[in-house]
Amino acid sequence: MPLITLTTAKSAMAGMNNNSNYSGARQASSSDYATVNTNSTNIKAVEFFRSAGRGSATFRFARAFFAYDFTGYETANGTMTNLKWNFRGGSGSNSNVITRLVKTSAFGSGVGSNYTSTDWWNSLTLGTTYNPSSGTSATWNSGTSDQSWTLSSNAITAAQTDGFLKFAAMNSLWDYSGNMPALDVYQVSNINNSISGGYTRAKITFDWTPATAGYTNSVNGVIPEDIGKVNKVDTVDIAYINGVN
Repeated sequence: MPLITLTTAKSAMAGMNNNSNYSGARQASSSDYATVNTNSTNIKAVEFFRSAGRGSATFRFARAFFAYDFTGYETANGTMTNLKWNFRGGSGSNSNVITRLVKTSAFGSGVGSNYTSTDWWNSLTLGTTYNPSSGTSATWNSGTSDQSWTLSSNAITAAQTDGFLKFAAMNSLWDYSGNMPALDVYQVSNINNSISGGYTRAKITFDWTPATAGYTNSVNGVIPEDIGKVNKVDTVDIAYINGVN
């Protein structure tokens, strides 16, 4: 059962600048900015900001979008277990920020495109999440330590069915939930997304058990791909026929 590591295929650190409309900023048709496929050692990934100041409240959001290519690891090819998202935090992060990983259709078909501003809201499927709502695998810690989040069965299904896993990291309490706070809040989570200095940007790991190949020779002129059973025995359970493997 080998351990497999996949590096990020595509990423984007996107967000909305100060806005007086909570829902308008959260559900905007386009993000105000995005840093695409960055190698930064410390960049803002997830943020929620609310400040009343001296007048009406101001809101600000940031989300991090990631895509991973699982080509070759689809269900027919084997079994995936212990799927984890591994990343290194950035300095300046608040401690213990609850974060949800939400399905996104960003990056086009598969991972054929970079993030575009219109992926900000319309690409999200809030009803499909890839990590729990609380606990270690939902808590973005402060500081620059390495973090490892165990992903849900939904994530395994998506990776093996689609051949790709794409998600957006969102502040759980004030962005994912859609609950506008009545009091001022500032929560920010930074990430090291570099590929240098002995560190590889945020990556996926999982244990992999390849599917059994079965009998791989022709029988009476019939190629293995067209053989389902020999004498009622499934080919995946056949090692030898008449002493030939």
